[in-house]
Amino acid sequence: ERSRIATDIHDDLGHRLIRQKMMMEAALQVYEQQPERAYTLFGQVRDQMEDSMERMRRTVRRLSPADSRDIRQYALDQLIADAGRELGITVTFAVEGQPQPMYPSMEYVLFRNAQEAITNAVRHGAARTVNVNLDYRRHEIALTVVNDGILPEEPITQGLGFRGMKERIVMLGGRLDISTAPAFAITTILPLSGAVRQTLTTRRDYP
Repeated sequence: ERSRIATDIHDDLGHRLIRQKMMMEAALQVYEQQPERAYTLFGQVRDQMEDSMERMRRTVRRLSPADSRDIRQYALDQLIADAGRELGITVTFAVEGQPQPMYPSMEYVLFRNAQEAITNAVRHGAARTVNVNLDYRRHEIALTVVNDGILPEEPITQGLGFRGMKERIVMLGGRLDISTAPAFAITTILPLSGAVRQTLTTRRDYP
């Protein structure tokens, strides 16, 4: 993303500034003999500068969100608080390992997968308690959502929700791990370095 924004600044805004400088130089050269021509060039430079300023604002907004609500848009702790309040259940959140910065794409995937797992726990398992654990490991990060809901009696089918979770992690080289013992748990695992093949592992290892 940083590379793309740098390219945008260089190729788009940089080119526009060079063109405006050349137009200003041309306007200064013809100012005394062709004042109307110079006036037209100055007007064109002004219009182009307004457009360049708007493009720069959009670029800066991508680098630095407008307000704190954008920064916290995919914050897991906020999701936990909202889910507990809105769904009327108990949701806990724990962090293990040494926290480290993540790419925005990783934050987005973890947030959406946690959101889907919490919603499914209530909708399909009638869960009253959901525990969310974020584990920073040496080469990967794992987000596990465990609930106390009813365990499925039939084999787990990959419905729209599970497919969506898989699709979100496939581009990041992650994998989805589902366990039904001792409680229903779904884990999103993303690599912190390198990449691994994305797989879906389902275990039905009842005691």
